This record gives sequence, C-alpha cells and structure tokens, in this order.
Amino acid sequence: MLHDYKDKYEKYFPFTQEEKKGFWIAAVAMAVILASTVDFDNVAGAVWNLMVAGLITVSALYAHHAGQRLWGLRVGVQVKQEVWWYGLLIGIALLIITRGNIKFFAMTGTTMITLKSHRLGFYRYHPMFTQLSRLLLAGPMFNVFLAGIAKTVEWVLLPGNAFLQDVFLFNLLFALYNMFPIPPLDGSKVFFESRLLYSFVAGTLLGYVILAAFFGIYSYLWALIIGGVCWLTFYFAFEKEYRGG
Repeated sequence: MLHDYKDKYEKYFPFTQEEKKGFWIAAVAMAVILASTVDFDNVAGAVWNLMVAGLITVSALYAHHAGQRLWGLRVGVQVKQEVWWYGLLIGIALLIITRGNIKFFAMTGTTMITLKSHRLGFYRYHPMFTQLSRLLLAGPMFNVFLAGIAKTVEWVLLPGNAFLQDVFLFNLLFALYNMFPIPPLDGSKVFFESRLLYSFVAGTLLGYVILAAFFGIYSYLWALIIGGVCWLTFYFAFEKEYRGG
C-alpha cells in the first residue's frame, strides 16, 4: 500500500515545468510586494529584505499547493497550479499606486483533473463538489497550520522574532486572500459548492486575522466562534428564505 502511494506521489505530485515557472513568477512578485516598505537607499538592506520576503512567500505558496495536491491524491484528483495574471497585475498596481501600503497576494489558482483509475471504489465515479471544496480548502488550511507552527516556535523558543512574526502574518493573509470569491481563487469554487460553508470558513479566517493583528489574541476557538456567528448570520439573512425555511 505504501508503495502504491509512493508511485502516485511521484507521478502526480511534482510541479510540471510550466507550473514551476508560474510558481516562481508568483513567489517573486509576492516577495517584491511584501518587501516594498524597505528603505531602498540602503541597497544591502533592500536585498536582504527581499531575500527574507522570498523565503516567506516561497514556503507559503508551496505549503498551499502541496496541501491541495496531497488531498487530491486522497480523492483521486490531479491538481494543477496556474498563475492568475489579473491578480498579479492587481498586486503590482496597488504596490505602485499605494507605495506598498496596500498589499495584494492572491496570484494563483487551482485546476483539477479527475484520475479515473483512482476513483474506482469511491461512492461516485466522479468527485463530488463536497470533496472538491475540501480539496481546495486544504490550501488555506495548510497556510494556517504553517502560521500556527511559526507562532508556536516564536512563543516557545524565540520570543519577539520578527521573521517568525512575518511568516505567521503572511500565511494568514495569503489564506484569507485566496478565500475571495473571485475565479480562479479557491474561495470562488467553495462559494459555488456551499455558501454556508464559505461563510463559516471565510468568517473564521477573517476573525482570526483581526484578532491576531489588532488585538493580539491567537485563539482558534474564538475564531471558530466568529465563523459560527457568520454562518448563522448568513443563514438567517439569506439562506433560510432561499431554502424555504
């Protein structure tokens, strides 16, 4: 069984040449945006800041798409990454217009191809929307996990470490940006599958970012409570009437 999983991993997990090119384009663009507040009169400082930002964006982008690919193996779907060029242009335009005060990091999308031979034995031959939405949510969730690891290491071993703080905040923002209900971002497909699920997940992520960034509260429990409130609000404001409740 482990051998079969290894074969699947080697065959379907690695990035293609086109995906690698898109990966590095998106990672570099996000790194430039993330490092945009540096004082460019200090060349050495600017280069160092860009390198650190690149490490953060590469790890976040890889975690995001690796999570989706791993989940794809579980449900018999081959996952491919693509650059969202409009998102990249929006990010660069906001960088120039606002001088780096507004940062936009949603620059990649995910497409899925059914692996028919690996769907044998499933309840349905083709993946259902629920399975595909969970696959897409694996990307933001892996970013949240990476953020949690960075914050835990900071608390336990390196209190006040700026690099770990940046890793934490960037991964949360990256997860949140990818939940925007705009094609081809993950959030658009989750919204199409279930608006209630979308309201809960997006509300939880947004709640956690607000609690962490503005109040210094790092509680998954409170974030889940906020997500639950968003779910209930959306249900009673829109979904209940739509469902005839």
